[in-house]
Amino acid sequence: MPYANKEHEEFHEKLKQTLYTLYGKNEVEELNDLTMYMWRGSSVVHITASTYGKEDKPMAEIWCKVTVGTPLTDALAKYLIVENSKLNFGAFSFYPYDDDPSKGNVVFELNFPGFALSEEYLEHMIGMVSWTGDEYDDQIAQRFGGRTMEQVVSSNTEPTDKSEDEVWE
Repeated sequence: MPYANKEHEEFHEKLKQTLYTLYGKNEVEELNDLTMYMWRGSSVVHITASTYGKEDKPMAEIWCKVTVGTPLTDALAKYLIVENSKLNFGAFSFYPYDDDPSKGNVVFELNFPGFALSEEYLEHMIGMVSWTGDEYDDQIAQRFGGRTMEQVVSSNTEPTDKSEDEVWE
C-alpha cells in the first residue's frame, strides 16, 4: 500500500474501521488503496486517507463530484467564489480535464487532520459534504451545464467525455 509512513497506515485503518462502524461494510466501497466511497443521497462521497505537511501527518479528505463535464465560464467561477464565501467548512473547486481544460468537474471537498477523527466528527463531515453535493448538483448543472453524478450513473450509457470516468485521488 502506498503509505507515507506508519502513522499514515494506522490512520487509514482507523478511518476505514470507523466508516464500517458508522455505515456498515455493505455501504462502504473501496475505490483504491487509500480511498473509500459511498452513496449519500444523490452524491457519491469519497473519503481518502492522505497526508499533509513536511512530516506527512495523516488527514482525511472528504469530497464529492457535484457535476461532471461542466464548462468553465467566468459566470461559473464567480458563482463558486461567492458560494465559497458563504460556507463555514469546505469549498468548491473546479478540476479541468487534461484533454479539454474548458470543461471539468465541480467538486466539493473538505479536509481535517487525522488526530481529529472520531465517529461523531466523521459522520458530521460526511453529512456536510453529501448535503452540499445534494443541494448544489442540480442547480449547477441546470445553470452552468454538465451532469450530476446521479445523471451519469442512471444514464446507462458511456460518458460523452471519457474524462468523466477519471480516477480521483
